Amino acid sequence: MPFVKTHRENGFSDAARSYQIFVDGEKKAEIRRASTVEFFVPVGFHRIFLKLDWCGSNEIEFNIKTEETIEFDCGNNTKIFLELYYVLFAPKDYLWLKKRS
Repeated sequence: MPFVKTHRENGFSDAARSYQIFVDGEKKAEIRRASTVEFFVPVGFHRIFLKLDWCGSNEIEFNIKTEETIEFDCGNNTKIFLELYYVLFAPKDYLWLKKRS
């Protein structure tokens, strides 16, 4: 079975909050700080992104095959004192999502 595995960094920002993981517009999981989640996706082409309230991440397209596991890393783009900028002017860049090589 094909799986998606997502790892979240151990950052200070949003430490007490979970990020929601969406695949093809459907919420698949929530991930907390310094943790990893894994979930099944059907074989084929998909889009994945993260959400936290009205903010989010970039969207990544991927194609998964039978018995394959695709891994992603995620975290928060904000630096101290820049949270307000991201929330007001760049909400889609508040979080980051990268596919592992």
